[in-house]
Amino acid sequence: AEALLGWGQQLQLDKQLRAALVVLEEGIGLTFDGLQLSQLHEAAGRVRLALRDYAEARKAFTQAHEYNDEAPWPIVGQGKAAYFAEDYDSARTAFEALIETQSDERAVLLARVGLGLIFERMARPEDGARSFDQALTDPDTVRSYLDRYEFFSEFTAFEHAEADLRRALEIDPKSPEVLNLLAWVSTEYPADKARLQEAEALARKSVELETQDIARANYLDTLGWVLHLLERDDQALTYLQQAESLADYDLQIRHHRQVVEKALKAGV
Repeated sequence: AEALLGWGQQLQLDKQLRAALVVLEEGIGLTFDGLQLSQLHEAAGRVRLALRDYAEARKAFTQAHEYNDEAPWPIVGQGKAAYFAEDYDSARTAFEALIETQSDERAVLLARVGLGLIFERMARPEDGARSFDQALTDPDTVRSYLDRYEFFSEFTAFEHAEADLRRALEIDPKSPEVLNLLAWVSTEYPADKARLQEAEALARKSVELETQDIARANYLDTLGWVLHLLERDDQALTYLQQAESLADYDLQIRHHRQVVEKALKAGV
């Protein structure tokens, strides 16, 4: 069951969601260990979230919570599944319960972001802003904004996510991590050519400033993918090959390289 959990998680990272679900459900049928069952159901819930099967995701997270009621992340999952299903009352109940009863800081901060987004949906912007402020541990540090950016991204609240990255860049204009993330966020939702051109400039700067190979591979990947979206696949392939030479184990980089190679062949 433990091996199947790892395999299922790897398949999810490789975007093979249906295959991941089959593997995780096989693991669920093989074990009676409560902790393993909680982990397997939680992983299955994340896959179902990615598949937008929100009703089944909620069931999986509920089962994960039943097997380990001390873990915060199944409750987070319940709240997220309810939020995406637009069942805001249930989502709010889950997030408020988590805030009141859990000590895991990241889970609580994520719940505060989710609660703030619900308040926005309920036309309560002041309550939303207050909840967002509570999800920011230190308004003077880049890391706080990057953490909240991740939370907004989990809810696909990309306008909020981008705003946090731009604030982080104001604090540290030469942070390659922030430059890269700001470039990447333009690939996460529909962007016009001007935004992608800005993303290219940001990505190039992040590559220029970064010296560590692992991080540089990620930033080269971003640059290559932005160039692909700009329909400049010859250049994109060059950077993606450089990225893969630094991190040949990275499945996302490999996938991006394969997509670009396919596009180039189709254009011949």
